Amino acid sequence: MRRMRKHVLKALLLCLVAFQLSLTGVGAQEPEDDQAITFDSSGRLNITFAQLGYESETMSRDNIQSSFRLDLPGNFKIAPSGNYLNLVTSHFPENPDKPAQLSVVANKSVVYSFPLTSSNALSGTTRVDFVPDGLLTTGRNNIDVNLIAEGSCEDPGGPLDIVIGGDSVLSFEYQQQPYSTDLGNYPWPFVENSVLDIPVVIVLPDQPAEYHLSTAATIAAGLGDASNGTINVTAVTESGLTPELQENAHLIFIGEPSANEAINDLDLTIPITGNSIKPGYGVLEEVVSPWNEFRLALVVSGLDSEGVLKAGQALNRQANFLGMRGPVAVVVDLGPVPQANQKSSSTVTFADLAYDDQIFYGIVPQNQTIRFDLPLGWQFDEPPYVALKFAHAEAINPESIIDVKLNRVPIGSALLDETNSGDGELVLSLPTRLLEEGSNRLDITVEMAFGSETDKCANLNNQRAWTVISSDSEIYIPYNTTDLAVDLQYFPNPFSQASSFEQTMFVVPDQLDAQTLNAMVQVAIRLGSASGSVGTTSARVAYADEVDQSNLARYHVIMFGQPTENSLLMKINDKLPHPFIEEGTALKPLVVDSVAFLPDPERDAGLLQIFDSPWNDKNTVLAITGIGDNGVALASQALLERTEDLKGNLAIVEPVEDVFADDPSQITIFSTDTRSLTAPRNGEESSIIGDTLSEEARADVANRWWK
Repeated sequence: MRRMRKHVLKALLLCLVAFQLSLTGVGAQEPEDDQAITFDSSGRLNITFAQLGYESETMSRDNIQSSFRLDLPGNFKIAPSGNYLNLVTSHFPENPDKPAQLSVVANKSVVYSFPLTSSNALSGTTRVDFVPDGLLTTGRNNIDVNLIAEGSCEDPGGPLDIVIGGDSVLSFEYQQQPYSTDLGNYPWPFVENSVLDIPVVIVLPDQPAEYHLSTAATIAAGLGDASNGTINVTAVTESGLTPELQENAHLIFIGEPSANEAINDLDLTIPITGNSIKPGYGVLEEVVSPWNEFRLALVVSGLDSEGVLKAGQALNRQANFLGMRGPVAVVVDLGPVPQANQKSSSTVTFADLAYDDQIFYGIVPQNQTIRFDLPLGWQFDEPPYVALKFAHAEAINPESIIDVKLNRVPIGSALLDETNSGDGELVLSLPTRLLEEGSNRLDITVEMAFGSETDKCANLNNQRAWTVISSDSEIYIPYNTTDLAVDLQYFPNPFSQASSFEQTMFVVPDQLDAQTLNAMVQVAIRLGSASGSVGTTSARVAYADEVDQSNLARYHVIMFGQPTENSLLMKINDKLPHPFIEEGTALKPLVVDSVAFLPDPERDAGLLQIFDSPWNDKNTVLAITGIGDNGVALASQALLERTEDLKGNLAIVEPVEDVFADDPSQITIFSTDTRSLTAPRNGEESSIIGDTLSEEARADVANRWWK
């Protein structure tokens, strides 16, 4: 009962602090939280914690640190002085029962501390100057706010809650400098961890050939892999390169100078002509953009299709020789991708997962969390296990213990005693019923006993009581993947698997518009980010009217566009989960309950349809299609942004028609599986798709989709 009262009191205190903040609104008044971070060539940049993704952070005696990360672009030169943080805080109670202060640490240096008093309780703004000079740098900066409160083990003090406001402002002076033109740094700065979202634009010829599109998809996949899918990339043709894009973006030009005339506007180190470049050679050149000296332009070129393809593929390769240095690289040939010399993927160490040795001190229970992933559709060849390696001080009491949980369920423990102080190892089975597709976690908890039972407070952080969890600890997961059902919920499987997406071909409309071009590039980014290794990838893109029919049986296929635009999609219309009428301008009627409804021809809607390949039943086809001007864009948006809402073999995507909606790009998705649909009765053919959906699903279809 006492503990319950304590929790209730704490909750009330937090609510009161939040209420006080809402009344005052006191704090830095510089940028609004929802504003994009903008900047000039030089000047002062003011960034709120909220703009960095940190809303109000709460601290207490049980949570004594809040951490913030500031990533600054590599071409920034930060002024050595005059940089500061306006830290907005509030706390309750106004006068803590024991002295307490906040300490601000920047890049491991304590820069300022101040007490928590009644004068700054309701809402206070404290200026924290970043001294000594030069403390902030380009790249990653870490800022920690620590609570230092007096108290003891016997008398820790009463409740104390602190709120760090999201309107706290980081302010610093900077000057931009041109990025260095060095291909050895690629994919930097096209991929860069930074508070500033600098877009990347791929520029193609106005009439791109298939090899131009394949090169664009290959480069996009590599950028997706390098950025984990978070990069801001768009694709345009030469005539679509607006002055705004020229000014704001890093640019990647693809094609021969004769095909992509924008390349001729660049001051290239080596002219791409027959006098300096041989046929079949690829050319990569990086120059400062002529439209913005703080952006780069990358040319991926050659004299012919072979050269352009080589140049694009070379960007995704690991190049350790001198050829990939400086502003120019000429690609003579591409050899086989070397196989990495590494241990079997069945065994992974904590170090492989980027975890260092973990050292625990004192008798307070302490925890380390290890995260690892399993792919979709795994099955085990042998029982999996974890081999936890550790060492500990011989002086700790033998009732000390180490516990292990898998996905928050206990799976084993061991006493820490003299038998395992030097080279302890705890081998535990990993129950397959607890393992999950995607992310999994191991929680390792160490609780040491030391000294006298009557003097626990003296040993809370005693460094004579220590335990080390070794980064050589191993997780043994001997799995292989099984074939998953053809289902939208498993996207990007099977189009992108563990090693690459070499097994997939894109088929685009005969007349490619800007919307579909950009959709293709976005899907390539997604597949690249999921494959985890694009060094072996050479993306394949074909026009519907030019596709080699023999290749269709070799690959999974992703089709873009409406049947009126994509002739190959029209040819296999009867294989679609939801076919179009013969003209391809609308969908066939669907039976909802006992009535057949015609679709509304005035409504934009996207459709995602996945099904067995008609050219090879071991492969899969995904159609990103729709009706109306924005159908393909809606389908792409659902596939890339709302994958968790997809299931079955058909998804219908519509815009939210709400003038009061906060986000005008909101969509609604209805997913179903037409493989449960009934066949026509008495052997009669029908142009109406029958449905055996639930009453609720039928009503949903009727309300969302059909008149």
